[in-house]
Amino acid sequence: ICFFINLYNALVIHGFAVIGPPTTVYQRLYFYNHTCYSIGGMMYSLNDIEHGILRGNLKPHGSCRRMFSAQDPRLQSAVVVWDPRIHFALVRGTRSCPRLQVYEPEELDTMLNAATAEFCEHQVQVTPIADAEGPAFNTYSVKQLKEFLAQHEVDFSGMLEKSDFITACSNIAVPRAGNGQPAKTKVHLARIFEWFRDDFGSTDQELLSWLVKHVSPPKASLLTSAIQAEDYIITFEKFDWSLNKWQKT
Repeated sequence: ICFFINLYNALVIHGFAVIGPPTTVYQRLYFYNHTCYSIGGMMYSLNDIEHGILRGNLKPHGSCRRMFSAQDPRLQSAVVVWDPRIHFALVRGTRSCPRLQVYEPEELDTMLNAATAEFCEHQVQVTPIADAEGPAFNTYSVKQLKEFLAQHEVDFSGMLEKSDFITACSNIAVPRAGNGQPAKTKVHLARIFEWFRDDFGSTDQELLSWLVKHVSPPKASLLTSAIQAEDYIITFEKFDWSLNKWQKT
């Protein structure tokens, strides 16, 4: 595991130096699928290392297939038990990524715990939501309700009754938690928790319960209370793909 973590991070930097950092969606797709090292006579791309090896051949975000087929000899190197802490050791060279460091085999577990705690403490925000009633949507015309939904990029093509539009608008203005009541707590997370959601748990509660173990005690207490009350909503930060380079001051 340690070997492939360090190899991945080195290959990203090497690729940036030789090819240049990707700046568009298509360049990123090409970069992570085709920037490779030859190891033991076999080619390993960045995606092969991350998803094929370190994630135990789980499907990449947005993909319908695994990196390795059952007959692929590289599958023998895949981890058997996936450890989601590895997400916080892989560095893509962007501002939304964890801090770069070299991982030592003898200290791997300790270093992964520290990297996970550092990332989560900065990228997991838990804040109370003040009570709010929202606009009086029942006084809006259907046209105004549609305009409000359009501004929030909500598809209202299947809505027929005005009450449907009012309900949809109200849920945006005053978000509802899992208990059906207006949310009291907002949990704002890094985009990686949305991209690889199933790596951390199959439900919102499982995801937050995983986070409880990797944040500071005050933040863990807030998360625990939110889980118990089921009065939270989860939002995600936009991923910052800009290059994480040293800024001159």
